[in-house]
Amino acid sequence: MGSVTWSPAGNSSVNCVPNSGTNWEAVLTDDADTLFVKGVPPNTSPYTQDIYTKSGDPVPAGATNISITVTIKVKASGALSIVNAQAGLSSSGTISVELVAPPGIAAIDPAAYESKTHTLTNDPATSAAWTVTGINAILLVMRVSASANTDGRCTYVTATVTYTDSPANSGMVLMIYDDL
Repeated sequence: MGSVTWSPAGNSSVNCVPNSGTNWEAVLTDDADTLFVKGVPPNTSPYTQDIYTKSGDPVPAGATNISITVTIKVKASGALSIVNAQAGLSSSGTISVELVAPPGIAAIDPAAYESKTHTLTNDPATSAAWTVTGINAILLVMRVSASANTDGRCTYVTATVTYTDSPANSGMVLMIYDDL
């Protein structure tokens, strides 16, 4: 069994507002309120959203049984506020065709971040099992929507891919000795 973890490595689109640095740097590490991006109301259609290129090794050729777990960490910045957030994948690099999961989380407590994960065992674009080409082509997506009196803060987006390695990639070598 193999795995790779992908983190944001650059902006493919920039719609959220980072508190420092660039958008992708603000969601790169799980560092609470040191760095974050925020979706500032009023949100449009109905989210503020970013798409990120990713860093990390690709899934190797021949891998099977591929699944991906997407994680997002988010909170509200004001009291009695509701933030809906989603993390997911984009196969097209455009906002209009993203493949987003989970359906959303609500962060009501402004004092603490909530971390949520969602696992996809099939490619949402095809409903079939992930292919190596399909999984390696995806981008990371983050969406935040907030009520009118607050902004939603996201501090972390990541994806972990697990797979069964092909025998050709396993590094196992069979050696046969002939004692004469």
